[in-house]
Amino acid sequence: LSVTGATGGQEILSLTATRDGAILNNIGQTGAYGTTGTDDQRTFTIQNDGNATTGALSVVFTPADAGYWSLDVDNCNTVTLGAAANCDISITFLGATGNGSAPVSGPQAGTLTITGGTAGIRVLNLTGTIP
Repeated sequence: LSVTGATGGQEILSLTATRDGAILNNIGQTGAYGTTGTDDQRTFTIQNDGNATTGALSVVFTPADAGYWSLDVDNCNTVTLGAAANCDISITFLGATGNGSAPVSGPQAGTLTITGGTAGIRVLNLTGTIP
């Protein structure tokens, strides 16, 4: 921020903003599984990067075609996270065994949505392609 007076002179001020409260963040894995003909499990770590406790988390996994995805572990649903605390969700893209062990070539997608009250919403778009 720069402030200039009518008679000359200038003052430069530095401002720092911080957000109070709970902040949901995904650390580590992305939702891009890439192209694979194997079953690929990923663990998504959801962390509270804020300075307050989240509300009870709600986890919703919405695959476009449930035959190609498996929600294996959900240690986040209904829990609250204190500052710097985290929880894990594991999802497998079924590149080899999807569609009743008869996977069809092409892209597949899903959405993982975590809601935490005042901590907001974290949405992970999951994509995988079968060669």
